[in-house]
Amino acid sequence: MIILLAIALLSGVLGGYTSKYGPVVGKCPMTPLVRNASQGVAHLENAHLYGRKEKTDKALVAWLKKTNPAFNTTKLPTVALAHSGGGYRAMLVGAGLVKGFDGRDSDVSTSGLLQGMTYQVGLSGGAWLLSGLTANNYPTISSIVEDRWKEALSDTALIPGNVFKAIGI
Repeated sequence: MIILLAIALLSGVLGGYTSKYGPVVGKCPMTPLVRNASQGVAHLENAHLYGRKEKTDKALVAWLKKTNPAFNTTKLPTVALAHSGGGYRAMLVGAGLVKGFDGRDSDVSTSGLLQGMTYQVGLSGGAWLLSGLTANNYPTISSIVEDRWKEALSDTALIPGNVFKAIGI
């Protein structure tokens, strides 16, 4: 069986198999590929940020006033959240932060701050979290845990009760 599989794979590779995808000759752009930061952001990004800032400012004012009604909210900062790298641990820690900041998903002192953020960035495990949230149209962490993660992570050592199950004991 293994020999037949190897022969089939090699015949596909060595037997004149052609793909419609492949490198093509093309011209390199004449303009720089990286823009100078002093030029600011692109026009479309600037338009998006302006529209987003209106929404985040309202949410940030609501969160600040909930936290302390005496806060001066006349000039608001742009708020961002950076998720660290570190594989599953970073993904899960980031998920805990997002849940605690999300006004749709928790009722703690930090709830609602997520809605006041303009940017989120992530590296490695943090990017896993953000790509999963983005691909699913920004669900709450509670719903993504119920709908996807419980089953997907059920046999891993990430769940404390599964440590022995994951290593076969």
